[in-house]
Amino acid sequence: MRKYSIFKKLIWVITVLWMCMIFYFSHQPGEVSRMESGKILHKMDLIQENDINTVDNYEVLSLQRVIRKWAHKIIYFTLGILFVLSIINTRFTNIVTYLISFIAATVYGATDELHQMFVPGRGPLLSDVFLDSVSALTGVVFIAVIIELLKKTKFDLKKFI
Repeated sequence: MRKYSIFKKLIWVITVLWMCMIFYFSHQPGEVSRMESGKILHKMDLIQENDINTVDNYEVLSLQRVIRKWAHKIIYFTLGILFVLSIINTRFTNIVTYLISFIAATVYGATDELHQMFVPGRGPLLSDVFLDSVSALTGVVFIAVIIELLKKTKFDLKKFI
């Protein structure tokens, strides 16, 4: 096996830290998660400050849900990319790397949802596992396309992966 570059080690550290961040956010009680979504909506000027804590305004609750679903998309898209960059050029071919990356991100998303069974005001949602896996797959495909395009240029990709 090739000696890992500093970049490879750094990507593994970033991947693990990203997973820790996901765990941190999913460990927040439902009320805290809702309030954080509300704060984002307020900063976007979509709701008033006094609506951040509301639980009886359907429109605000719907917007908070949209924020949380977009967070899932962005977080797992990035996790898919990080897994590919962490695993590529270890012992596996590109297609195996992509498959392992997708599976690892999906399994992490599923275990994260199970973990939420033990968090007050939260619970596991199969729809979130599906959203996480589709987002991870999108990230894996995105970085795979970038890698394949870079291979066709004069860019020396082997210095980084």
